[in-house]
Amino acid sequence: MISNKQLLDKELAIKVRDARCSSSVLALAERHIGIFNKVYKSYSKPLSGVGYSYEAFRSDMNLIVFKACKSFKEDGGSKFSTWLCNHVRYFCLNEINNKNKKNRIKIDLKNFLEDDGELVSDSQAQAEKVRGEVEYIMNLLSEMKDKRISKIFNMRYFGETDKNKLPWSKIGQELGISTQTAINLHEKGAKMVRNKINCSNNEDKI
Repeated sequence: MISNKQLLDKELAIKVRDARCSSSVLALAERHIGIFNKVYKSYSKPLSGVGYSYEAFRSDMNLIVFKACKSFKEDGGSKFSTWLCNHVRYFCLNEINNKNKKNRIKIDLKNFLEDDGELVSDSQAQAEKVRGEVEYIMNLLSEMKDKRISKIFNMRYFGETDKNKLPWSKIGQELGISTQTAINLHEKGAKMVRNKINCSNNEDKI
C-alpha cells in the first residue's frame, strides 16, 4: 500500500476533495509547514494586533488545507503549493478584516479593481495589510494564462516612474496592443479576481 508520503500534492488534494481523507489533510499540512510559517510571519504584526496568535493559526491549518483542496483543480495549471499559499494569505487577511472591522484599511477592492480606488492606510499595520492584499491580487493574476494581464496591472498601478496611473494608450503601446485591448484584458483580470474573492467569502459562510 502506498503511503501518503509517497503521493504527490495533487494526489493528496484529490483524496481530500473526493473522499474527505483526514490523513491526507494532515500530510499536506505537515509537508507545507514552511508555507504556513512564511505567510504567517509576513502578517504577524497585524494578526497579533487583532489578537490572533500563532497557536490559533496552527489550530486552523487543517481547515485551510481542507478548503484549498476543495477548490483545487489538478488540471487548472497551478501547483497545489501555489494554490495553498494563496489560500493561506487570504485566510490571514480575512482574520484581520473580521477581527478589526472598526480600524479596517480604507481600501475597497471592488473599486480598486474597477480602476477607481486608492490604496490608503492609517498605520504601519494597516499598510502591511494593504501590501498583503495587493500581493494576493497580483498572485492571482500571475496564474492566468495570458501573462499580459498581470503586466497591465503592474504598469497601471505600480509603475515607479510616475505617481499617476499609466494611461491605457501608453500601456498598449509598450505591450504592442491597442488601447481597447489593454482595457479589455484589465477587465478580464479584474473580473477573475472579484470572482475569486466572492467565492472565498461564500466558502467562509458555509
